Amino acid sequence: QFLRHKVMIIIFLGPSSGTLEMKPYNTDDAETYEIQTYPGTLVVLRPDILSHKHFSNGRSLAMSSFFLQGDRKPKRTKRSDKMVPAA
Repeated sequence: QFLRHKVMIIIFLGPSSGTLEMKPYNTDDAETYEIQTYPGTLVVLRPDILSHKHFSNGRSLAMSSFFLQGDRKPKRTKRSDKMVPAA
C-alpha cells in the first residue's frame, strides 16, 4: 500500500499552529520549504517525492488521507452470484 500512495492530503485541526517542513528525497542541495499551519489549513503533497515533518510548540492534531495509484495489472475475478442493487 505504501508503494502505491501518490497524493497525500493533510488537514491541520489545531488548536495550536505549527510548521510543516518539506524537502525532496535524494537531493542534498535542495532547501527545506516551510509552510505555517493553522487550524483548518489543508495541504496536498506528493509523499513519494517529498519528505515531510510537522512541528508545533503546543498541542496540534492533524488528519491525513492518501490517494493510491491503481494496480498495474487488472485483476479479473469471476463472480457466480449476481449482484442485487440496494433499494
